[in-house]
Amino acid sequence: PGSSLKSKLRALHEMTKGNFGSQRQPGQPHQCQNPQCVTCRLFGVGASERVESGPCRLVVRDCIIAEEDPATERVKEQSQGLPFTEEKTETAIDRITGAAKGTTLRKTERVPAGVAFALDLSLRVMDTDDEAQLLETLKDAMRLLEKDALGGSGSRGYGKIRFEQLTLDGQAFTL
Repeated sequence: PGSSLKSKLRALHEMTKGNFGSQRQPGQPHQCQNPQCVTCRLFGVGASERVESGPCRLVVRDCIIAEEDPATERVKEQSQGLPFTEEKTETAIDRITGAAKGTTLRKTERVPAGVAFALDLSLRVMDTDDEAQLLETLKDAMRLLEKDALGGSGSRGYGKIRFEQLTLDGQAFTL
């Protein structure tokens, strides 16, 4: 979902800029009254925040599976059960003995590595905006996400993503 992707991009940006939890309880999201705040301009503010930064500049649409991508086609052919998914069985391991802990077997359904998604972002630039600053902030957040994970169980290796074949206004675009 686009909302999950946008939220993760924002959270990573806030954490690296020291905006996450500063002057609030740890874990509280960034809130400010500065209409020039690049975080608020790019990612938007809550309806109750009453900041005059204008509308959110970043639109993140839901990412649809790119079925024609060669890697995606290969994953679909190898899928068992639902297309583009796999079931992974896991268990808890005792860190001291290295043995499985009792009956902790669990199954997780996930999207296997190699499935490609079509990404569609729109950056709305207003006449009072610094377009280069908004774009660089977005690129920074995207680079951080490539080093992190999207969704749950990132410490187990799930949710690793890579942005590829990006274009901006029809021209090749790199992070």
